[in-house]
Amino acid sequence: MSLAKLVVATFRRLRSVLVLAVTISTLFYYSFQNEIDILNSYAENEYLPSINNEHLEHATAQTSELMSNLISVNPGANPAAVQAVQAAQVQAAQAHAQAQAQPPVQDKKGPPADANRDHSDTQASLDGKLSDPAVFKEKNKYFPLLLQSPAHDPTNQWTQEETPSMKELAVHKEKYPLMYELSLSSFYADDTVQESTKGLFALVSSDPKVSYKEDRNDVRKLLVKSWDQQRLHFLSMNMEKMWPIGLVDALDTLYIMEETTLFQNAVERIAETDFKIPPVGMTNVNVVDVSTRILGGLISAYDLSQEKVLLTKARELADFLLRAFDTPNRIPLLNYAWKSPYKNRFPYMEANIADFTKVALEFTRLTKLTGANKYFDAVYHILVMIAKSTQQLNIEGLFPDSIDASTCQLLTSDAIHKGAHQRNSRIMKSIDENFKFVHCHQLDYFPETSSSYKLDDKLLPLYDLYLQLYSLLKADVFGNSETIPTNSSHLYHQGINQISRLFTFQPKVPAELGNLTLLADLDTNPIFSPSTNELNINLRRDFKFHPESCALGATLAYGSKLFPENNVTDLALAGNVTESCFKLAMYMKGTLAEVSLDPCIGGNCVFDAAAKLDDIMSGKYIGFANGFSSGATIGAVKLDTPAEKKIKRSLMNKKPSIKEAINVAGGGDVDDEDIPKDVAKDEIDGSEKTTIKTYHFIKDEQFTNVYHTSNSINNDKNGWKYDEKRPLWINGLSHQQLTSPDLIKAIFFMYRTTGDEKWRVMGKQLKDEMIRTMEQTFQGAKGSWKVSEFEQNSDGIPSHWFSQTLKYFYLLFSDASEYSLDEYVFTESAHILKRRIIKPAAVHDRQHL
Repeated sequence: MSLAKLVVATFRRLRSVLVLAVTISTLFYYSFQNEIDILNSYAENEYLPSINNEHLEHATAQTSELMSNLISVNPGANPAAVQAVQAAQVQAAQAHAQAQAQPPVQDKKGPPADANRDHSDTQASLDGKLSDPAVFKEKNKYFPLLLQSPAHDPTNQWTQEETPSMKELAVHKEKYPLMYELSLSSFYADDTVQESTKGLFALVSSDPKVSYKEDRNDVRKLLVKSWDQQRLHFLSMNMEKMWPIGLVDALDTLYIMEETTLFQNAVERIAETDFKIPPVGMTNVNVVDVSTRILGGLISAYDLSQEKVLLTKARELADFLLRAFDTPNRIPLLNYAWKSPYKNRFPYMEANIADFTKVALEFTRLTKLTGANKYFDAVYHILVMIAKSTQQLNIEGLFPDSIDASTCQLLTSDAIHKGAHQRNSRIMKSIDENFKFVHCHQLDYFPETSSSYKLDDKLLPLYDLYLQLYSLLKADVFGNSETIPTNSSHLYHQGINQISRLFTFQPKVPAELGNLTLLADLDTNPIFSPSTNELNINLRRDFKFHPESCALGATLAYGSKLFPENNVTDLALAGNVTESCFKLAMYMKGTLAEVSLDPCIGGNCVFDAAAKLDDIMSGKYIGFANGFSSGATIGAVKLDTPAEKKIKRSLMNKKPSIKEAINVAGGGDVDDEDIPKDVAKDEIDGSEKTTIKTYHFIKDEQFTNVYHTSNSINNDKNGWKYDEKRPLWINGLSHQQLTSPDLIKAIFFMYRTTGDEKWRVMGKQLKDEMIRTMEQTFQGAKGSWKVSEFEQNSDGIPSHWFSQTLKYFYLLFSDASEYSLDEYVFTESAHILKRRIIKPAAVHDRQHL
């Protein structure tokens, strides 16, 4: 017999036993390791010490030795015999480990003999030790840190001596690894259905009689002038201290405006940058800023230029950013202390919802480009949480300024005393900012932590996300999954309808401005009445206009095409808001600012200076220092929310079904006919009550959003005493901006969705006025002038000027077929990503989507 045949014959006799031996050894190792992890993570006090791997290694070695002996003695040993030996070794190893971890001898009826004290004393003793860095570091391996915000981080006091080396920081071991990655392609149920969305924006075409070539050249000149100003800044960037965020942010703008040399020089600089880990000078990483500006810029520039190095750098950066998602609830740490050795943390308790949506588009597009589902999976969990949260909000579909991203509901001392923390797998022992042990019950939605609402970048990007994600994929991630019981169109319209009902107002302005439609802030005061089982939500608007609210015009215009359920009313509101913002900007010489105004509550909306002075002198501007007055007369507002819709909520330690009252009239009492019959009574078993939810605006809103007295007025000039340049119809003015992209973004989308040339005319007027203001405000020697923000002290130019403002101006004056909305999606930072291309079903390959 040849040697080769002998080897093959031997292998055939042994292969079944070898496979069995390897499989059993592997199962033994990981099963035992899992038991150790569980024991360590649920250690309640110092009497249950951590278990090291020495016992595991010893037991594994014994098992391997016995398995080898078994095979050598009898290669044909049956599996049952092998399993018997394996079971014996598992029991021996477990007994050995338990003996090593055994607490001190205990009395049969009580705690350890050396611990004759109650649990609270023991807990207090353990809490006291947590302020020791060494103790905290060990405990933090098993108990995550729960903080309100980065400012409340107690570990900041241990910085230099605890910082790991760069070699250690380059390696990241996940604390909360995923067992399964969701496939993005699973949401593409039927490609042929999506063909109806193709060509939605193709009807828009430029008027051949009107040329905007000169305006395009003006924008390009602005770009070059601005770039020359920033060139020294770009060249002097220290890559050891900071990533070149501004340079990457401007990449796709350089490409679109055909500045080839500048683009290639920037790509070469970026190719030399290491995005695997941040430069040593970056102590904390702003995940939102880095995701939207750097990651978005890299992906967009790759989509346009196909420069492979850009996609490589995007993957490097995204892989690092995934570290921030390694939290107990898989919600990212947006202010990521990547160099801290205390990385086991919940996301911060103070956050806003929009920040968690701004990473979704970039991660989803990267999954499509690379086929790696880990990026999409990371953001999909956030999308599920957002969808579930919309049903838990005081105003359904509308998130307040602040939400609790930790999703922690802390257990009370009484609940812990009764052992509640031991009966629920979603309860995790944690460490708070005061070095105290707490127990966190992890919810599956984001609890509200604020009662104020502002239409700025803390909220509006959420509604953009519903549109952008749907457009990017030509599929609905919210509607093709059992996890999310809704769809993108419903989520979008739910919030937009609330905004149009609760936030819009007409201010009193000079006659030359005409009628304006602006968006206010909103404060709420939810009051639950146990006796009547009602949730009354008092509403008070603060009539302060924010420039960011102008971007709602872009959202509504885009949504009128993608989700045309209310396209007529949505497009009308989009036009009114955008045109109103334009009128304000032209009145303020191309700038926009936060301005506090008087609302027009019925009657004539033309500003009357004499009436305003009389109101101030008579003390009508009382302010709202006392909050919601208990004696205020309130009037109900109608919300078209289905009355039969149930909403689960935790109120007064109950979980009632809340029904929103509709068709409510008068001063606050709910008539019986307004309540469905099946809602007006308790549930049959009496364990669950039905709660009626009503909304009420307070009376005399006109005089409750500002505070002015006779001392505010200059009687000689009938104007403001301390700010004579400010018109009397403006109660307050701050944060004046010249380079803001919000208005030109709205004008651009209005043109691309309607094709109406008036929007390009407005854009031309806005551009000319903006340049005129810059020339007058930032004059230098011999008639030169520079590009700068209006109220900015430094010479630096905001990054959004390159990535957003100039880009929207340039594309507004371009033919609508250039970078069409049918082919590209604009992110929140105006980076353009290619939409998914649908191929014929017969040749479609899902693996390459």
